[in-house]
Amino acid sequence: MEKINGQITEKEAVKEIWGDEFAKLADNKRIVITEIEIFVRLRCEVKLSDGSSTRLLKLREPNVRDLKNTDTVKGDISKSAVMIASISDVLDSSLDKLGASDFTLLNLVTAAFLGDGPETGATS
Repeated sequence: MEKINGQITEKEAVKEIWGDEFAKLADNKRIVITEIEIFVRLRCEVKLSDGSSTRLLKLREPNVRDLKNTDTVKGDISKSAVMIASISDVLDSSLDKLGASDFTLLNLVTAAFLGDGPETGATS
């Protein structure tokens, strides 16, 4: 597999930048972590909203709007699909065709975003 420019492969470096949850994913060859971006290598291509296709899907950190959008959706799988589509720019119709292993991997990354982050120190 090709190495992505700026890819971080050491768990401690990943933990420092992205937190414990992403450090747990650092050994997965299908998850690519850089200082500023997270990518997932998919088994099949997906179409993006700009009309292009890719097997290397970039995910961004969810924002509050993304989280609020999942509140209106019923069902855990549907909530996950809405979140993944929102943070990756994948067309819903393309996301619906993903295999279970790709969908599960994307869910792991989404869960890592929603987990812990780098230590920020005491708040009081």
